[in-house]
Amino acid sequence: MTERTPAMRRINEIILHCAATRPDQDIGAAEIDEWHRSNGWSGIGYHWIIRRDGTREPGRPEPHVGAHVYGHNANSIGVCLVGGFGSCADDAPVDHYTPAQLTALRVLMGELLASYPGARVTGHNDYAAKACPGFRVALHLAEILPPRGDTLRQPAPRIEDVRTLQLALSGLGYAPGAIDGDWGPRTQGAATAFLARHRVTQIAASPTAPLFAAVQVATTAAKTA
Repeated sequence: MTERTPAMRRINEIILHCAATRPDQDIGAAEIDEWHRSNGWSGIGYHWIIRRDGTREPGRPEPHVGAHVYGHNANSIGVCLVGGFGSCADDAPVDHYTPAQLTALRVLMGELLASYPGARVTGHNDYAAKACPGFRVALHLAEILPPRGDTLRQPAPRIEDVRTLQLALSGLGYAPGAIDGDWGPRTQGAATAFLARHRVTQIAASPTAPLFAAVQVATTAAKTA
């Protein structure tokens, strides 16, 4: 395993990316470094690369400011998953990355969050109108972060009705109004704000299974993070 040197910078964010390569392209840090240098950069802009077979390769040293999200490089670590060609921001991690990659990502994320406690985990598409990394990070934290191993942690209540949805939205920081099971304007407004925050465009802000599932994933991820 590659030794990591914690950054001297104040890191408050870990940002996920994709290489936008086809599933059959076996590339790594060396190739990405070449691409970035051809753009006139000083070298690879990401700090970590995860190849298709799960191999983890260091890129730019963590103490150095990266070059991966305009305006958000100074206090962040950039992690790039190889793959993601043709992805959509509303896809899932399993749609574009191998089990080995996702396992390696969970391990790396555990190490990074231990080194930089309190850091937010986001995706490139939180800051730019693009698909990268090919999923909404906030909706899939439970799949990309290591389990806490807290056996006393209770799972989020299953969302099957409006009242449970209201409780979940309130717990995520939205304002659905009274927790009364009534689908009114404030609950709809909270649901609309939730979907807009995560740029989920294919789900309507109405009390149906797709909305329940999206809020369930976010609630479970928040309890896991």
